[in-house]
Amino acid sequence: MYIAQQTTGLDFRMVWERMAALTSFLYSNLDKKDVASIGVKFAGLVVECTYKGKDCGEDDFVYHLHPSLYNCFTFRVNRSSESSDTQRRLWISHRQV
Repeated sequence: MYIAQQTTGLDFRMVWERMAALTSFLYSNLDKKDVASIGVKFAGLVVECTYKGKDCGEDDFVYHLHPSLYNCFTFRVNRSSESSDTQRRLWISHRQV
């Protein structure tokens, strides 16, 4: 970052912070349905998911709209049926966003 700042005169941290603030402002003034439709979808994020050796998918996650992270997906776990930590491994291959 320091080298880029020397050669371009830009402070990329400042640019990033301003872009984040602008994005947050724009999203905060949109309807929640619009924010959800603009944000990353589950299929665009998760490539592969396995839990306890079995495939899992979007139905195994709960969607919620976070105020600053926007589209979020939380894995549902039935803890009463769990027997040990070694069986409770969730593996997710994801796309970099």
